[in-house]
Amino acid sequence: MFRIVKFLFYSLFAIFSMAFIVYLLLPAPALPPPPPNSLTSPEPADRAFSLRPAYFNQDDRKQTMDYYKNYFVNYPHKGVALFTYRLNYPPEDSSFLVRPHMYSSYLEEVVHPFRESLFINGFSPKEQKDDIWIYGVHYNQKITVKYIPSSLYPRLLIGASALVLLLMVIRELSGSTKLLLGKKRDA
Repeated sequence: MFRIVKFLFYSLFAIFSMAFIVYLLLPAPALPPPPPNSLTSPEPADRAFSLRPAYFNQDDRKQTMDYYKNYFVNYPHKGVALFTYRLNYPPEDSSFLVRPHMYSSYLEEVVHPFRESLFINGFSPKEQKDDIWIYGVHYNQKITVKYIPSSLYPRLLIGASALVLLLMVIRELSGSTKLLLGKKRDA
């Protein structure tokens, strides 16, 4: 009986490991294009780095986050949605996570675990003195996006290390459980 359970466990772990390695091997998505009906920021600081563009648009936070999450989940694997989750940060963290000296109303991160991240910082003015007017057009918010891609070899190395450590932890827990159950039977 124990050999069957052990064989089943190692088979499931092997299948999980292969799926995880395939997930790590998939190509990284490109920097998302600007949201529809957005104006690329003409400010020099917003154009300083290609992986940190900024845009002005009429959307709200929900529309913006839905756009980036949908893009990040589905691209470039149409039909195969990658595991993605969102992290919410205090707006004050935008100064060291995205760019120093910037206004922020919200800051979120869309993450592929063990892979790449996409920070989205949005600023929606609350006071009239902060209204956004570019080329005579009023915009509801300014979005600054920071894309952090990952290299293939480091993520494979970290992923393989995590699998080895996971297997070691499971084996130790299994041994501890057997030992604990054996002591209870003896008592």
